[in-house]
Amino acid sequence: MEKCRIPEYTARKQLLAKVKSGELIKLQNGFYLIIPPQYQKLKRIPVSYFAQKYFEFLNTNYYLGLHSAALLYGAGDQRYQVDYVVVSGRIPSCKIKAQNIRLNLLSSKNFPEYGILKKKSGVSYVNVSSPALTIADLIHYRQSLGGMSEIIETVVDLTNELTVQDAENVFSKYPYTSVLQKAGYLLERFDARKEIIKVMYNCLKTRKHYPVLLESKRRESAGSALNRWKVDQNTEID
Repeated sequence: MEKCRIPEYTARKQLLAKVKSGELIKLQNGFYLIIPPQYQKLKRIPVSYFAQKYFEFLNTNYYLGLHSAALLYGAGDQRYQVDYVVVSGRIPSCKIKAQNIRLNLLSSKNFPEYGILKKKSGVSYVNVSSPALTIADLIHYRQSLGGMSEIIETVVDLTNELTVQDAENVFSKYPYTSVLQKAGYLLERFDARKEIIKVMYNCLKTRKHYPVLLESKRRESAGSALNRWKVDQNTEID
């Protein structure tokens, strides 16, 4: 406002007019999105187009994750109208709505320094979780997504994108052992490549691990798990 030498009141009035006309989207105080012509009718811009600038504005680390990342790898489907972004723990989990934009920010106290890729988006780049980190996060945050039944198909689709290097890099460092157990169990159940399963099981053998429920439920504890991942399948996954 100072650079343009426009009085603050006048600038705010002009911004409001452009929001009402559909030229801008107000994502939050101080941050507005210019709607490109190709998205004028939808009044919705893909999060990959503005994520880098927005999270620089918030001064926080981030990456597109969960179903949003999976779609970039051709996994899952288009029915999800919410964009999922994992952010560093300094920002609380929250949901942001602005016109047709829906952002679900998931706060991570153990924000990873691994498994984050930069993908080209327009004239900039956007941070995206690798296939292995996407699988791990889908399992970790599954309750926020509707439970295990809502992520199985996407997890299975993502196995085709997994590499040995990615699996080893992520699952040797991911802080939640139960996630590694469940991921290994699911990938083996759905016939992921043997070299991927071998790497994941080698990662698990370096940690203490105990029987876990595939789907956490109140007043239910893991019983005998006869598989090597020690996962009690207490829900249907076919």
